[in-house]
Amino acid sequence: MKVYAGHVVPIRGLDDKFYDVSEVTIEDVHAWEEVFLKYIRGWLEDCVKRTFGSSPSKDPSCPRLLADVISTMMKAPLMMEPIPGYLLSPSMVYAFWVLTRMWSDVSKELWSGGVEKAIKVLDHARPILLGRGQDLMHYRKLLLRVLEKIPADTRPGLNTSKLYVHLLLTSALAYCMGKSRGLDERKLQVLRLAALLHDVGKPLDWRNHVAKSVEVAKRILERLCDEQALKDILELIENHHTPDNLKGELRVLGNILRDADGYASQADRLVELASDVIAEALKKHLSSKVSDVKAYVKSMLTGSGRDVWDFWLNLSGEALQEATKAAVEKIRASSTVDIPGAEVSGVLTLLLDIRGIQGYIDKSEDLAMLSTRSYMVDLVTIYAIPRVLYEHYSVPPECVVYAGGGRVLALAPASECRTLTPESIKREVTGSAVGKAVESLGISLSKAVFNTNYSVMSIELESRLALAKRTITPREEPWKYLGFEKLCDVCSSAVATREEGASKLCDECLHLLRLSDELNFKVKWGELQPFGKTPNETWGFDWKCARQGIIELIAGQELEKRGDKCVPIGEMLNIAILSFDGNLMGYFMARTPSFAIAVEKNIRIDVSLKEAFRKALEVVHDVVKEVESQLGNGNADLEANKWASRCALGLLYIGGDDCQLAAPSCLAIPIAVIMCEEFYSNMGGAASLSCGIASAKAKYNIWSLRLASKALLEDSKDDMRDLMYKQMKGMLKAEEGLEGSLSLVFVDGGVLGREPAMTLLGDARSRGLSLQPYKANVRLMDYRSIARMLLLLAGSQQTTSLTQAYSEIAKLAYIVFKLSRDKDLRFHPQLKDKWEVAKRCRDTVRRIYHAVNKVTGWTPNNASRLVSTLVASSALAKLLSSNEKKDESLRFLREVFVDIIGNEQSSAPLYDIFLIVKFLGGGAL
Repeated sequence: MKVYAGHVVPIRGLDDKFYDVSEVTIEDVHAWEEVFLKYIRGWLEDCVKRTFGSSPSKDPSCPRLLADVISTMMKAPLMMEPIPGYLLSPSMVYAFWVLTRMWSDVSKELWSGGVEKAIKVLDHARPILLGRGQDLMHYRKLLLRVLEKIPADTRPGLNTSKLYVHLLLTSALAYCMGKSRGLDERKLQVLRLAALLHDVGKPLDWRNHVAKSVEVAKRILERLCDEQALKDILELIENHHTPDNLKGELRVLGNILRDADGYASQADRLVELASDVIAEALKKHLSSKVSDVKAYVKSMLTGSGRDVWDFWLNLSGEALQEATKAAVEKIRASSTVDIPGAEVSGVLTLLLDIRGIQGYIDKSEDLAMLSTRSYMVDLVTIYAIPRVLYEHYSVPPECVVYAGGGRVLALAPASECRTLTPESIKREVTGSAVGKAVESLGISLSKAVFNTNYSVMSIELESRLALAKRTITPREEPWKYLGFEKLCDVCSSAVATREEGASKLCDECLHLLRLSDELNFKVKWGELQPFGKTPNETWGFDWKCARQGIIELIAGQELEKRGDKCVPIGEMLNIAILSFDGNLMGYFMARTPSFAIAVEKNIRIDVSLKEAFRKALEVVHDVVKEVESQLGNGNADLEANKWASRCALGLLYIGGDDCQLAAPSCLAIPIAVIMCEEFYSNMGGAASLSCGIASAKAKYNIWSLRLASKALLEDSKDDMRDLMYKQMKGMLKAEEGLEGSLSLVFVDGGVLGREPAMTLLGDARSRGLSLQPYKANVRLMDYRSIARMLLLLAGSQQTTSLTQAYSEIAKLAYIVFKLSRDKDLRFHPQLKDKWEVAKRCRDTVRRIYHAVNKVTGWTPNNASRLVSTLVASSALAKLLSSNEKKDESLRFLREVFVDIIGNEQSSAPLYDIFLIVKFLGGGAL
């Protein structure tokens, strides 16, 4: 039996193409089995034994632990950091809390004293997570695979809903309905487990999935809980379509499970939207005896039983694929606002929004503190708020639909939310969950009754949230400032209340300062393993020694140990700050027709960005190893680990569609291109990123550089937004490609901030010397693709795959940097040509640039763009005519000019070409 999944957000195939329809393969089914029967079963065994001391356990709280572990480990690893070894990502902190909060020797000691103490739980939880040799990164890939590939229903249109989401949503609805109806704790947890596993066997036997689900659920749970609980769970699964077969209290639970399953299906299976186009696609495959094709096909989509199964089984794979593709295209282009939905009594939907994030993050100019503040925002969003919701308002893990980007969407029992307010959440978050380190953040909240029509519910939540934000009443505080208080030395906005060494700090900054080492670089230095080794092992000294030179180390310099400190050696290099953000993501999410697709979109966005960063690390590692091997370096592996570790250490934050990182300037453009292209590819071409890159010497103010990067990001987003609107209006072909965009500025000396960066770029544009922002396209490269310019410069424009293009771009960057820094390598026969072309290109552009300035003057005017183009073209033509040595840099410039002038007519991007080469040199050219 062939089964197909439909993808409203297209998936990426092994050939890097995008697909609306995919066949469920035997490997996909094996991935599903591995998730539940190897990983989740293993974690359940270990957690029961560690919590209760024996297995099976007759403890009445055992079913709750089992449900918590299953729902948590179905979700948390998906949101992990993209670098192996680092287990303090907020999603995993939440997982640690769920797994260990029943441990008598851990709970009171470590989970009630804020995040400082909670960090120590890692040592307790690590054996549970990794004790059987579990590979969390592999498990994460399995989860993503089953999320994308295993449908909840095999029928066209209905197969756009995924089984992974359906299990979680059914359990969330069943729990909330049961809690609001007053079920006791034992019944609630039995109901949760039955709901989580009610269709777990479906991919193993689609037609007889109920019996198979009973069998698989038994394999997952047997010998873990008491026999009566297991018997009740299996009976509920066996009769979740026919609860009337049950007796006594089980019938009550069975009715709730059936209703929850029905509501979850109604929320996800868009029959009303797709049935007509499915009927049209199947018309040629149906018997001529069918008089009303639309009515007949709709009955086959909504019915059940042998006749329905026989109908779909008799259709060819081609017919099923055609119908699925037609349904996907219809659903993707349609609105569900007008389709009737059903409100579910006793179930509320909560939307929580964290206020003041940007101001909170921008309070510190220190890189470590900036990273800590970004981490704390994620910790509040992904760990603290879900924890508070569970502890105080009965919102278990599967009820947290999505947490990230400063927002939490959750389902909750209406009976438990009468006292739920933003103030009550904030009080608990700043109390035992996290502590005073997030005191200045605010929380807004909106509530709505759960509606099976996701669009209607989403609009209501957003409207109420907007109203809540507009009606916030400022806190009335007693008069406490007399005018002579000392402000905090770190944030300069709150009154200093404590002394820490020579610094006077407010309470919030004091907590953050103490957390900074524990949460960020110290932990990363000892635990990150981009490619098997930690930075501690790679460089051979501990964090206490390395901390003074960490910025220079990330920029590409080496450190030398002198006493108990390390100092940077060699010439000062440039460091780059890269800021990424999604393009029109609000519009992308607003066009979401169902609950399941909303969950999938949120997860896909987060995972796609993290996988894009991981891919950039892999390319950097492999390219450095290849080049160092060509240079005869016997420690090529070590050097590759160093450069990958630099980029990994520089990751300031990543989550949702946002990312900011510090990186060596020489690798900044390749990393940006790879991440933009990979995100676009991982999202099946449905979403893209913009990027801003600012680079200055590592000794200067990083905070100012970050502001410059953010300003360049907004510049890039504005341009991308215009292009996307044109594409929506049909003024731009989809085939022209909007895979990402970037704006960049580089300075050799001085502080680079927001205003200087935009002034430099604005002046170059007004004079016709810049075409920024550039496209990050690798698939469809045109004259505005910075990847095409780099490949032309490398002499490698004939690439056959994305990976090869990434490799050529990164290799060019590393070679130019390496030979710029080491004169002895400039005669290497395999590498010298790339460095010489880049250097001559820089020199030639500088000569032409000065020639342009002599004619047009330094002040822009209305005619300067055209004059700049004419003068630059004439100067280049003159150089080409006298080019007896066949200079490759002139070939590159000629091709770029021909492309651009043929399309733009009045631009000569001398400034951009000069910047690109300077970036490749990393501050050494």
